[in-house]
Amino acid sequence: MEAINNYNSGLNRHQLGGFIPVYDQLAGTHYFLIDGNRLGFMFICNPSPGVFDNQQDVLAEMFKMDFPTDTVCQISLTALPDLTLQLSAWSAVRAGRMTGNDKLKADLLNGYQLDYYDRSMHKPLKPDHDNLMLRDFQVWISLSIPLQSALPTELEHSRIDSLYSELVSKLITIGLHPFKVDAENWLYCIDKVVNPGKNSRWAEGFIDVNTMKRLNEQVNVPGRKYTVTENHFSSVTQSDDESEHRYFKQLSVVKFPEYVNFGCMYELVVNWMHGRKTIFS
Repeated sequence: MEAINNYNSGLNRHQLGGFIPVYDQLAGTHYFLIDGNRLGFMFICNPSPGVFDNQQDVLAEMFKMDFPTDTVCQISLTALPDLTLQLSAWSAVRAGRMTGNDKLKADLLNGYQLDYYDRSMHKPLKPDHDNLMLRDFQVWISLSIPLQSALPTELEHSRIDSLYSELVSKLITIGLHPFKVDAENWLYCIDKVVNPGKNSRWAEGFIDVNTMKRLNEQVNVPGRKYTVTENHFSSVTQSDDESEHRYFKQLSVVKFPEYVNFGCMYELVVNWMHGRKTIFS
């Protein structure tokens, strides 16, 4: 309980940004300065539609790369309530395709579809059937590499450049289409996770970075409360809008089955808020 109180005391004083070690983007690069004399970078990738022999071979090569000792690699599958850019592109392609008497009807139908998709980011697609909502699935690949001091030496910079280029090449070969993340993209991604809501600042499709402030300080949003309990971490507001409230639960896997096949992760999907053990319960 003392640890929880310490976390909440820190959240009250420094907000969430005080617990995020990313300070700034290194000028002229896609690298980030991280607390503890580390340098990091991140890629936004498309999820893979499946596993193929070629992918397995390249992934094996990727994890055998000569990373510096104590390098940390994190791969996250995220389901984001943000399809602003996708729906904008969809609307541009679908609109204005018909001519003559059918144009008005076609544009009206497209408008109805767009409203339905936009609404379904925050409300169920089929309210009478289940609570499934539209999500943008992304794979985030983040690396944190130790440095001798706060800034990389010329030799460290050269080595990281080489690792970065090799990683990009391998991710392209796998078919994940890596997007190189800069400060704006990083803040945009983090904001969608910890500061949800259909009226959030990221809902316009971008976030401007203030170069006069540290990146981690810009994660904080006035009026939002972050709390740690024995059961979860929460990010909520005073609003009655449920889309602005998010609860996080950490799941630690302590034992793996002898064989893992497609669909096995469904065994680990649970409804933490209502206490169901798994989707098969």
